[in-house]
Amino acid sequence: MSLRANSSLRDPSPHNLIVAVLDGLPEHDFPGLARMQDMPGFAADLDDTQVAALAAWLRQEFGGQPAPVEAASVRELRR
Repeated sequence: MSLRANSSLRDPSPHNLIVAVLDGLPEHDFPGLARMQDMPGFAADLDDTQVAALAAWLRQEFGGQPAPVEAASVRELRR
């Protein structure tokens, strides 16, 4: 599955993407043979500024979202 198809990257709000980066994602089975392995969370490894920069880059590169992601938004969701 391509990152360009990821709805969290195309969403005008970075909320779901930030939560996924912080908390990780469970394994998913999709119809047919498609499968997504689990993704670990990075809350313990990345600070708020790093998560914001990663989310902003992913949204711009793969989601076409020009809006920046603020470290304050990450800090609020981390709580």
